[in-house]
Amino acid sequence: MQRRRSWRRQNVVRMGSDGRDPQAPWDMFARMIEAKKAEVKRLVEEHSSDMDPLMMRLQYVRSPVNIKISESLRPPRNDSDFCHKLTMIADLKRESPTHPDPSQRRVLSYSDASEMACALTNMGFDAIFVNTDQSFWGGSYDDIRKIKEEFRVRGVRFSERPAIIAKDLMLHPLQMAYAVEMGADGVVLNSLLLGQDMEHMMEAAIVMGCETVVEVHTQQEADDAVKQGANIIMVNQWDRVDGRLSPLQAGKLRDRIHPEVITIVAGGIQDYKQISDIGMLGYDSVVLGRKLADEDVPQLVDRVRAWEGPPRLTLTMGMGRAIRDEVQQDMYY
Repeated sequence: MQRRRSWRRQNVVRMGSDGRDPQAPWDMFARMIEAKKAEVKRLVEEHSSDMDPLMMRLQYVRSPVNIKISESLRPPRNDSDFCHKLTMIADLKRESPTHPDPSQRRVLSYSDASEMACALTNMGFDAIFVNTDQSFWGGSYDDIRKIKEEFRVRGVRFSERPAIIAKDLMLHPLQMAYAVEMGADGVVLNSLLLGQDMEHMMEAAIVMGCETVVEVHTQQEADDAVKQGANIIMVNQWDRVDGRLSPLQAGKLRDRIHPEVITIVAGGIQDYKQISDIGMLGYDSVVLGRKLADEDVPQLVDRVRAWEGPPRLTLTMGMGRAIRDEVQQDMYY
């Protein structure tokens, strides 16, 4: 992990200017990683046979590749002069360990992930992140299976349903194989977590015929993701190391990512103004997390789906720099 702190906790805790313990977010993240390593070890032991369905997914190239995520987040267009449109992702999770106040870590109260997924589909979401970690996010891989089964029962066709993307602390290709086996179209891979192992995980995804969403926060992580050939990059404005939200991070990283890469922004998105600004920066999609608990989400989704900006290439190429600079200044003030 490239951004690991060089200093360690001492006997006296150094408090930040806002009263926070600056080491606490990293300590929490480190605990989550250690717990996930133990979980992955058990997964590998349970699926060690060459004839195991998960192992077979890793050994045989699947053709054709499932590109449901790409098609959902940037629908194909025939004319480059089309107005830029935004797509939307719902981050389906019961809890979030990143909130500094443990009493505020509950995000959504639902027992049946499939019912929630159907409701989000009816609202107009283009993709759904399904958090599969149970210990810290309250999810499971079985949530993916239930969602896919509910879509089948309701007769929701492949072309009509949102993309289903497994979100976990992915450390091993078997985790991806498990997600795909349950019905996921792809997975989220964290650049901070994987570092140079990212390429290995992306290669495994290619063999399995699924897509990956590479999560980044820093300029170095964005540069690495581009060099590693990521086709879908998500800028998370939440810093997992510092435990802080950086609402201008999307603007800072936009020029680091090639225009042909599908781009997503996550972290702290709450209102239409934020989303409109993100669209004017040339991003393709936005993620709603805690916002999903609010009553006005259906109205917000309708407004975002009606939003139109200048052609995306205008916004992402040199001629769009003035527009992006103006938007970033507006976001700052």
